[in-house]
Amino acid sequence: MPLSRKQYDTLRKPLNATRIAKRSQGGKQLSYLESWDVRAHLIRVFGYGNFDIETVEQNWISSREYDSTATPPKPMVEVSWYAKVRLTVRDPEGNRLCRFSETAVGSTSGPATMIGEHHDNAVKTAASDALKRCAINLGTQFGLSLYD
Repeated sequence: MPLSRKQYDTLRKPLNATRIAKRSQGGKQLSYLESWDVRAHLIRVFGYGNFDIETVEQNWISSREYDSTATPPKPMVEVSWYAKVRLTVRDPEGNRLCRFSETAVGSTSGPATMIGEHHDNAVKTAASDALKRCAINLGTQFGLSLYD
């Protein structure tokens, strides 16, 4: 069963500028959607329970210890995680409309005493970024227009 007219019309609308987050990275201003916003919009468009977000795979990639530039130097650590996520969207009767799988790597760094939090943040970043890459296949409302 295809999308309803209301879903199709919603997906075709321009992205509301208030949903766009920004950050500086590498001297550039980047625009993106927050992971919570993507999830909330999946609910708005497809309804509660009409999509699945599955973490298909997660792997620890690396940890790197280093010293801060402070005086005296403090022990620091950077950790990286990989995630593969699958997004499946269904119609109200449960029929699969589409399925997308994507991957991402997330990393965080900071004081070595907080290594557990760094692992937690890196794995969540990887899964969130992979979800956003899946959802972008649904078009403008999920960030595709940010690549213009």
